[in-house]
Amino acid sequence: MAYIKHFFFVSFILFSFILFVGRAEAQNVEKSKLADTIQLASVDVTATMLGGELNSIPGSISVLTSKQLSAYSDISITEQLNSVPGITLHSGALNTNRIVIRGIGSRTPYSTNRIRAYLNDIPLTDGNGVTLLEDIDVNRLARVEVIKGPSSALYGSGLGGTIKLSTAQLDESVMASYKYGSFNTRKLNLATGLGYEGGHATASFHRTQSEGYRQNNNYSRNSAYLTADKQINETLIGLTVVLSELEAQIPSSIDRDMYDHEPHRAASNWLAVEGHENQQRVLAGLSVRQRLNENFSNNATLFVAYRDEFELRPFNHLEEQSVSYGIRNQLHYQKDRLGAVAGVELYTEKHHWRTFLPQGDSESTVNDIDETRSFGNVFAMANYQVSDKLLLSTGLNINRLSYRYSGLLNDADAFSFPVIVSPRLGANYELSGSTRLYASLGHGFSSPSLEETLLPEGDKNPDIKPEQGWMYEAGLRYTGFDNRLFVDAVVYHIAIRNLLVTKRISEEVFTGINAGRSNHSGVELQSAYQLFSGRHFPGQLRLDASLNLSRNVFVDFIDNEIDHSGNYLPGIPASALTFGLEWLPFDGFQFYFNTRVSGSQYLTDANDLDVEGYTVSNLKISHKLVVSGDFAIRINGGVNNIFDAHYVSMVLPNAPGFGSTPRRYYYPGQPRNMYVGIGISF
Repeated sequence: MAYIKHFFFVSFILFSFILFVGRAEAQNVEKSKLADTIQLASVDVTATMLGGELNSIPGSISVLTSKQLSAYSDISITEQLNSVPGITLHSGALNTNRIVIRGIGSRTPYSTNRIRAYLNDIPLTDGNGVTLLEDIDVNRLARVEVIKGPSSALYGSGLGGTIKLSTAQLDESVMASYKYGSFNTRKLNLATGLGYEGGHATASFHRTQSEGYRQNNNYSRNSAYLTADKQINETLIGLTVVLSELEAQIPSSIDRDMYDHEPHRAASNWLAVEGHENQQRVLAGLSVRQRLNENFSNNATLFVAYRDEFELRPFNHLEEQSVSYGIRNQLHYQKDRLGAVAGVELYTEKHHWRTFLPQGDSESTVNDIDETRSFGNVFAMANYQVSDKLLLSTGLNINRLSYRYSGLLNDADAFSFPVIVSPRLGANYELSGSTRLYASLGHGFSSPSLEETLLPEGDKNPDIKPEQGWMYEAGLRYTGFDNRLFVDAVVYHIAIRNLLVTKRISEEVFTGINAGRSNHSGVELQSAYQLFSGRHFPGQLRLDASLNLSRNVFVDFIDNEIDHSGNYLPGIPASALTFGLEWLPFDGFQFYFNTRVSGSQYLTDANDLDVEGYTVSNLKISHKLVVSGDFAIRINGGVNNIFDAHYVSMVLPNAPGFGSTPRRYYYPGQPRNMYVGIGISF
């Protein structure tokens, strides 16, 4: 592992030196202009593929700008995503997370599925439907866009929604920062950029380490990024490369008694074997954006990814290697009042995994499986400006997924799911100069993972089906008081059939079942208000707030002859409220305070056990001092969980019990912790 760390660091230093020398010959490039002001409606949105201002999008979408991302600690993206109404990011550890959007994906044990994610149009979701955001460094992001609910007409499988991440551009400068915090947490960031004729390049290196709050909780992540682009006549060529290495211990979940009295302890079986995971990951994408003529343009992205992972567990050891590759192409048309896009996404992943038990100097293989997962999406979408006030939108996606597998305990087999057609309709109407109404109707689906399609004995389950659903939403966006107030309110209802739920047979064996039907309904509110804005004291004061109220119930679900119909889905807070205050009293000084109030949530399908809600508050203060010219120093510090709340940061729904062992539902959140940091740029 050590040689990989040295490779990351030496590569970064070498590239930085080349860029630094090249600056003398570089031409100035106009810096990217991100809309970080109160006028959120003027923020450009790209996740809909046809683009446009947020205010005019015919559907619900949330945007986190670079300023909003930097308002929180940069150790993880947890608090940033939890500030978006409709999203719950459970965080059991820095390497154990689960994202739930509008109540979808809550029963996945240790990871995120039912959503899709992209970094610069490179898929972060693997062929099994699992999305990993943990190793994407917050410091490298310029913006995050979230489409909530079924967005299959745009991106295929992903009933919960889509998260689109974009990297930041650093022009003509060098930056370095170091942070130290509680639990011996350290983070180093190095970044440099070069502007040249027709383009720019940015390279960065990030190292995050922590001993963690709990036992068996050490964490170390190295990542390196390279992005570059070059404009050649009417063609823009872009490159994105991400290298990451992770070494992290696993404390796992604990029972209620330990959570109440000794939350810092790890689960005894994981502690006894010092359970951990090691992972190396490579992502690369080459994009070509070409203007064909006055009306047509084409965007194509070729991508490849590699992942090598080892996990030491109490019950066995796991080795995984996967290689994935594909292309996503979009042909755009724009003329007068009509904008349209049509395209295709093709994806293939070859995945090998093996579980084994060490026996002295040898090993006993439990299972050894090779998988190939392939899917294809053909999609089209059109926006038509019917009048100056009314915009209509329509979209369609056709998807086909297939699996092939062979292994030690499985007969070789191949199967595919029926073609799924996902339509979408949307509208946006300008009620007045300050008020927009929008509505959408969309179909979505999530295909079973290969693990969910196999029975515990390793045979194929012929009855498993993709889950499918329809979402209905209607909302209002309002901008007023001289553009100082922005409000986005939406109501939604999602009706799902063939609901996929992960059924846990033992601690290491899972399978999938279709749980009948479920309904997910809710209200989401997001607002921002610039209370005052001045160049001198008291400066600028901005307030942000979001609210989510939801009801997620099984309409028809019988499991092991137990009828759970009418019960609430576990692992979903009934309500969530966030409040943020940003104050800039002087030039270069920033004060940011935020509070998140999360409601109670059930732990089982039977609704016979729940966990109480909680309130967590954070504070961050930073000051930027311009020393001379482009040379500046930034000092920052913060306190997380200011009032030292004792809370559950992640739950394990329907945690199994073995013999007299108590069920381990709980991942404790961190107590009050602090950090300080310093950075320079020139």
